[in-house]
Amino acid sequence: MSYLPSKPKHSLVHILLDHPALTRAQIAYVEEVMRGDSPFSALDRETVFAFCSGLNNCGFCETSHTITVEILGGEKGLVRDLVDDPNLINAPENLRPVLAYARKLTLRPSSVGQTDIDAILEAGWSETALVHLANVVGLANLFNRIVEGLGVPNDPDMVAMGGKMMAEDGYMPIIERLKEPAE
Repeated sequence: MSYLPSKPKHSLVHILLDHPALTRAQIAYVEEVMRGDSPFSALDRETVFAFCSGLNNCGFCETSHTITVEILGGEKGLVRDLVDDPNLINAPENLRPVLAYARKLTLRPSSVGQTDIDAILEAGWSETALVHLANVVGLANLFNRIVEGLGVPNDPDMVAMGGKMMAEDGYMPIIERLKEPAE
């Protein structure tokens, strides 16, 4: 149940649709970060997003992005395994330092240091990849705060629909559903 007294049954999509100016800007950014050109594949980015959401205990985002990960070809149950394992043993080798960085940036941002960056670079990722990674982590944390702060319910049907949409169509369909601004 939403925390918004005027709209107790609102989902994230409903909240986004009710605020078109904010949503247009947010979704354009989301689409660029999650589906634009990047050293990271869409699967990698969705894995990082779902992982950060799991670290934040944001069930709505973790579940919907995990569905996206699995539709995009990620191993079933991997995201939850990664969240639960501080050593990231089941993570693909090249993503271990990426996910370790994502964990630190999510849970203790000021603890990120040069050794974290060096580990990512030594794994073969570029400085451009680091910029993209910081944006994915920041985006996950932003939406986790919006979802949790507004009390967006973790409705299984809505989450499944969202996960499927993100995997198949990206994020732009949200903008297509926006109301035209009042003149």
